[in-house]
Amino acid sequence: MSEASVLTTIKQLKAGKASGLDNISPRLLIDSAEVIAKPLTRIINASLSQGVVPRVWKFTKVTILFKKGVATEMDNYRSISVLPAVSKLL
Repeated sequence: MSEASVLTTIKQLKAGKASGLDNISPRLLIDSAEVIAKPLTRIINASLSQGVVPRVWKFTKVTILFKKGVATEMDNYRSISVLPAVSKLL
């Protein structure tokens, strides 16, 4: 993966999305894209060549949301998983 493609992908992140367990917001990644693109490209390429995803990129924050209906029925809830923004780049 090239540094240019990582930079483009960072800039395409949705800034208003929630941050994952790493507490790194997409807005921070977008704002610092020019600075972090090169080291992040190295990490991504190492991950791809070794076939190993950094462990911290695998953890997700799960939130259960009530949809509608009777609150005591499990079918009326849905889960939302928020991954770390950098794992979405990979």
